Amino acid sequence: MTLTDKPTEHHYIQVKSWFNTYAKIYTWGGPNMTYPMSDKDFIKHLTANHFKSFCLLNDEQQLMAFGQYYRRLEHQHLSRLAVNPTYRAQGLAKVLITKYLNKPF
Repeated sequence: MTLTDKPTEHHYIQVKSWFNTYAKIYTWGGPNMTYPMSDKDFIKHLTANHFKSFCLLNDEQQLMAFGQYYRRLEHQHLSRLAVNPTYRAQGLAKVLITKYLNKPF
């Protein structure tokens, strides 16, 4: 599995498909997320300047997990972590976070 810090629009739309209720997207994305939300608005929220995104891809380049971070008070804060529902309960959140923490900054 590889970590990329260059998610594509296709990756963002895939992440959006993981949330199928207002409660789920609100809990994950915060109060600015609505449901339903257009692809364009979803991408706009996830690509705001203060958020940086990263993805965990398998060997076939399929999106396994997604996360974001932002800088606040001289620290990096993880946010909006999610694992593809198809691959949950396999420890991928730990893999995502570990790979992120081990990357050079």
